[in-house]
Amino acid sequence: MPVLILNAIPATRTIGRWGASTKSEITTNLVPPRRITAATVPDVANQVIAFGRHVAAACPRQSFVVLARMARGQRKPRGFDAAARAQELNCESWLHVALEQAVPHADGPGVSSWGSKFTPFCLEGHAPVWPGDGPAYLETIAQRSLGLYGWTRAVAFRLAQLTGREQDPAQTCTQDALRAAYARKLHPFDMATEIAAMDRVARSAAA
Repeated sequence: MPVLILNAIPATRTIGRWGASTKSEITTNLVPPRRITAATVPDVANQVIAFGRHVAAACPRQSFVVLARMARGQRKPRGFDAAARAQELNCESWLHVALEQAVPHADGPGVSSWGSKFTPFCLEGHAPVWPGDGPAYLETIAQRSLGLYGWTRAVAFRLAQLTGREQDPAQTCTQDALRAAYARKLHPFDMATEIAAMDRVARSAAA
């Protein structure tokens, strides 16, 4: 069975007007390399995820990429190069991606990073949002997606400003609708405005 070596190196990516640029520290290993055996591309992808989780636990909040290379004398699994080009090996799952120009908003900070399942959401001028001090119901909505969690925290924060009280966004808007809004990259403040409007309508109908 083919033998591969996995390395995790610090790296960050910035998306600008003319494309994306990635900075990495190719000579730095965050943890000792791991040798794996994998007969197929899905095997490699699954083991990269397992290794990435190990690195993330050992180096919390670190942005990194996983390098998956064949050990000397080993043949690549069928489709390996194509999967790597298509980013199907999960090697960039923990790579933090920042926007050179934040997505603007007329009534607050823009979005400087949308995050992903394993990377945090961030508003311009603010620190990335990590789990730990937010209400538990937001983690339920996020379904273990770190980016969605941070986005939902921003929705809840803005919603509290608009309504004058803390509330679960999913009490007015469905969890599926929240996830869909994040997927289409709707600014969280716009989502909060929509929810506040729905809340007012519901309260008026109940009065």
